[in-house]
Amino acid sequence: MANVKATVLNPAGYQEQLRATDHLLIEAAPNHSLHASNKQFVDGEINTVDTRITNEVSTLNSTITTQIATVNSTISNLTKADVGLANVDNTADVDKPVSTAVQNALNALTKSDVGLANVDNTADVDKPVSTAQQTALNGKADLVGGVVPTSQLPSLAVTEYLGSVATQTALLALTGQKGDWAIRTDTGSTWVIVGTNPSVIGDWVELATPADAVSSVNGYTGSVTLAHSDVGALSLTGGSLTGNVTSSADISAANLTGTGTLTIVGISASGTVTGANLTTTGNVTTVGITASGNIGCVDLNASGDVDVTGTLSAGTIDGGVYAT
Repeated sequence: MANVKATVLNPAGYQEQLRATDHLLIEAAPNHSLHASNKQFVDGEINTVDTRITNEVSTLNSTITTQIATVNSTISNLTKADVGLANVDNTADVDKPVSTAVQNALNALTKSDVGLANVDNTADVDKPVSTAQQTALNGKADLVGGVVPTSQLPSLAVTEYLGSVATQTALLALTGQKGDWAIRTDTGSTWVIVGTNPSVIGDWVELATPADAVSSVNGYTGSVTLAHSDVGALSLTGGSLTGNVTSSADISAANLTGTGTLTIVGISASGTVTGANLTTTGNVTTVGITASGNIGCVDLNASGDVDVTGTLSAGTIDGGVYAT
């Protein structure tokens, strides 16, 4: 069929192809001699166009439907080979097996491939003590029954008195350890070991002692105990004097005997008083008196004999036999 294109006159009076968006106005009552024939022609053309459009639409719909059905059929019948995946298995990810290549690669792995070339394939319970661990353990003390053996205990510094020595040479010859001490009689001081070598004087220190105002007693040093004879005194139970006795206080004794002069405030003797001259500003009470010289006192009271080779001078004399 010929390709007929409907045309209309535009407002300018020219023929123009009819477009789908154009509006065709058909006058109800033609007023021109050509209008009727033109309308008939136009109506025929419109019918023809409508028919063609209907047929074309029908054909297009049929074609589209057929093509869609074909596409659907094609899609429904697609296989993994159609999309280039003929060798791929339809397996869930969690169920996918290890591929042969991956398994072979894993089988070929060695400990060196993962940076563990020096690691031994040993179970934890069978692992030996490492060299470093053993070295550290060797430096620790053992426990025997929960107690460290005495053989592994260090020497304990116990302060010990090493005795007395008379010279520095003797001091340095002593054997001891820090804290031990000794006395040097030549210096009268105490020395303590403060170092590790007691044969060196620098490892000793002399302890300072308070100054003592008394260095000796009656010529004696150290621990001194004096007797009456050490100071020319009489024993409480009696004694003899080789010189004079002068006392500003009373003397009480069992026997008072002297070869010199007795000058005493008062004498009270349960025994005898013997001397050269006896002079007292107090009383004399005794058993007997023997004087190779004079006796002078306030009161003389003797329960025994009084022998005087010189003068006897007393305020009161109360006694037995008097010989002058």
